[in-house]
Order: sequence, then structure tokens, then C-alpha cells
Amino acid sequence: MPKKVHRGRFQTQGDGVEEMENSLTQPKYLFPTFLEDKKVFNLTEAYWRRMITAIAEEANAPFQPYINHHDSKGRKEYNANPIFDALFPSLHKAVRIIQDEPEAGAPDLAAWIDSIELEEGQPPVPELVIALALSRESAAAARELIRQWVVEGLSEEQMGEVIR
Repeated sequence: MPKKVHRGRFQTQGDGVEEMENSLTQPKYLFPTFLEDKKVFNLTEAYWRRMITAIAEEANAPFQPYINHHDSKGRKEYNANPIFDALFPSLHKAVRIIQDEPEAGAPDLAAWIDSIELEEGQPPVPELVIALALSRESAAAARELIRQWVVEGLSEEQMGEVIR
């Protein structure tokens, strides 16, 4: 079961030196400017693509996107909800990654099972949703959750138990 990751806070003292509360547990956030800088957003998106591709290869389960990331004029939307999505048709499962900015007091990772209706009249597809502030720790926990969902083939009920 993934461990919970807690965040500390930076405090600026009068002399301008930053000290960190809980320095031993403070995660270092990856791609911190992903919402302000399109290049960094694209790098973050590629980070998730590489991770999901490696997991998909391990499971021998190809994937495809299922959410349109472009506006009505065909321009890419730089919205981190989701930053990455993957439908595994052969497994009848999906994964959606929502990346948030770090927020004091908020958990670095939350996960739940949802379902999506891709086509009218077709059964809904179970979806593992992971919302996180990206750090090495939260990425490792997300990777393990995705592996359990895709590679190990845990059911919705089993994933619900893992996530609790």
C-alpha cells in the first residue's frame, strides 16, 4: 500500500534565508512551473507518457488517449485536469492523472475509482483517477497504483481496498 506523503512549508526569515519545516519529510516537487510555462507542461506530460508506456509494455497492453485535450479551434489546452489519460481497451480499464500545484495542508496524492462512458449504450469503463502534486514520492506511489491496476489486474473492489 502506498505511503502517505506529507508536505512541509518554506518560511522566509528576515535575512532572506529560507528554512524548511520538516526538512526530512519535505518532498522536492518536480516541474513546479508546469502551469505557467508551456514547455514545462509538455515536459511534465512527456514524463507521464513515459511512465504509462513502460507500465503498458510490462502488461503487454496498448493504450490510447480518451480525453480531447484541444479546444474547438484545435489548439492544445494546457489544463492539468487531466495532464495525462490512458485507455487500455484490451483490459477495459482507464487511468486519468490530475496534477495539482502543491498546497499547504493538502495531501500530495489522492486516488479513487470512477467510471467513464465512452460510447452511448456501451458499458462504462472503470477508471483509476490519481490527483497529485508531483514529487518523486508521489510519482512512485502513483506508479505503484497504476501497476496494480494495469499489470497486476486488480479489480475495482481490490483497488478500492488498496487506496483506502
